[in-house]
Amino acid sequence: MARVVRRRSEATKERILSAALKLMARSGYHGAKTKAIATEAGVNEALIFRYFGSKKELLKALIEKNRMAETIAPFDKPKDYSLVSFLQAAARSTFVAYENNPDFFRLLRFTLLEEPDMLKDYFAHYSKNRLDPFLRFLAKARQQGLIRGDLAPELQAQVFGGLLYHMLEQRILGLNPLFSKLTVKASVDLVVDHFLQGSNPLAFRPSGK
Repeated sequence: MARVVRRRSEATKERILSAALKLMARSGYHGAKTKAIATEAGVNEALIFRYFGSKKELLKALIEKNRMAETIAPFDKPKDYSLVSFLQAAARSTFVAYENNPDFFRLLRFTLLEEPDMLKDYFAHYSKNRLDPFLRFLAKARQQGLIRGDLAPELQAQVFGGLLYHMLEQRILGLNPLFSKLTVKASVDLVVDHFLQGSNPLAFRPSGK
């Protein structure tokens, strides 16, 4: 009996989380009211506070549930990749993760504007499992002369991320139909090609050299 009750409770929590993600992705954290979330989930509003305590804790649970896995290629074994294949795999994994879960991508954008402090743990997780390995890979590529040596890895990572997330925003938010028509492979190739053109050590030299 206890097992049945536990399963029902977990199923109810999942319905609430799914409803919250759907409505917060559409209207933002402040725009999605708990009453509307409860109606969407088919539960009593009081259950939201019973299971999650508060609306902020509900948002926290949503972010925790949908964050990227800790180990994912190419960040788990960067030594197995060349510069181009690493960049392609990094872009592809990000594209696939967010395009398979577009509501979460929209939720992140709303949360950055409305409740940025709620994303501290998310970004700490992201930095540890994505950004730090990426920076180490770029630093090594820089030492090997594969990318420009006059730009810090942190700046180069921001340039790559800017290209990548701009493309994602255009596709997922439907801001530009030209981007939406591209395949994931074409999108990845476009991001990586433009990044490499700007990072080519032979095309750019520090002034005075």
